[in-house]
Amino acid sequence: MRIVKSLLFTLALLLPLLIQAKEANSTVTKEATQKVIKQESGKGDAIKAAHELFTIMNLKKIYAKIVDDATNSLIRRAPQLKSVKKKIHAYYNKYIGWDAIKDDMAKIYAKYYTAKDLEELVKFYKTDLGKKTLETLPKISSEGRSLGINRMREHQKELQEIVQKALQPKEEKAKK
Repeated sequence: MRIVKSLLFTLALLLPLLIQAKEANSTVTKEATQKVIKQESGKGDAIKAAHELFTIMNLKKIYAKIVDDATNSLIRRAPQLKSVKKKIHAYYNKYIGWDAIKDDMAKIYAKYYTAKDLEELVKFYKTDLGKKTLETLPKISSEGRSLGINRMREHQKELQEIVQKALQPKEEKAKK
């Protein structure tokens, strides 16, 4: 009987704490759910803002050029495919064309930028400096790629020597 009384007494003490913990857990769950909903709503706003940014950046035109360049590059490497150039172009357009990729790109932007960030980028790209940046960045990127390629060509022999030494059999290395 004494044990039962002790258990009842302990239960009486713990019951309010258990009820309070359950309510606190419920509040935390509600707050977490609201936070997720708010984040998802924010992502929706960011996705919408990303699409506006894409329009300002003229990405539809840029992706059309990417599809054209990919098609032409393949035809240059394999001229026998010239007879199916339109089909190859359609293939690239289907998978990497703007209509195929824009929604996924918006999700990527929304992953790294808030709607406010993207709206600020839109404002920037509407300015004269923003327009100049959009016009100039592809040229800068191209020149930077060419610079890297040219530097590697200039020093290609050094890389070949490093690779040859690394691939030599161990006996030849030991003799030297």
